[in-house]
Amino acid sequence: MYSIPKTYIPNLPNFTNELTDFVGANEDPLSDGGNWGQASTARPPLKRQSNSATDSDHGEPNYSYYTTPLPDGKPQGIYACSTAGQLGVAVETWRIALYNSVGASISGYHFMYGGGIGKGYFLWAVHGSASFSTIDTSSGPYPQKMGIIVNGSSIEGWSYNSGIWTLRCSAIDGAYSGPMYPVLGIEDPTGGGLGFVCFGLLKTFVPQIYRRPNE
Repeated sequence: MYSIPKTYIPNLPNFTNELTDFVGANEDPLSDGGNWGQASTARPPLKRQSNSATDSDHGEPNYSYYTTPLPDGKPQGIYACSTAGQLGVAVETWRIALYNSVGASISGYHFMYGGGIGKGYFLWAVHGSASFSTIDTSSGPYPQKMGIIVNGSSIEGWSYNSGIWTLRCSAIDGAYSGPMYPVLGIEDPTGGGLGFVCFGLLKTFVPQIYRRPNE
């Protein structure tokens, strides 16, 4: 008889604190009573159309930010529910981000799914309106939901399919900290219907502890 030590796997995020489902009258740009604003002065904002947060300009990425920043000093995380597009050869992407600076100069961390024919997940550190560095990538299916977490210098990108959250990208990068603004983005050059139909916050982590029985 002997005891096998506990085996731990990474904590799973509890993305359950939904703030909006974007149901409401069409509006351009997306405001929802002042809760959303234009994230970057160099890029157009999202709009609300047919109960979805979607792009207002098919020619480039569109971004809007939630105007209440997340508190510093604990894990900061957001998630969003995506709606499917054509997913053809055009560069179609769903994007979620946490920025510590918005407006004329943006900075923070950015998680997206999409691309050309070969779709995938990308985690970026953003250093300005037109400057970024890729800090991790992975392959995987179209996500029903996406989540991003900044916990100190740890950055994680998650996807949700068929009831399961999966860690897709992760990196250690301490360039940006402090209160973070949630950001949603869409790039839909063909007008294929890409958008978001929910947005919420990381509530907590769910510890996952597994014990093997004594043998």
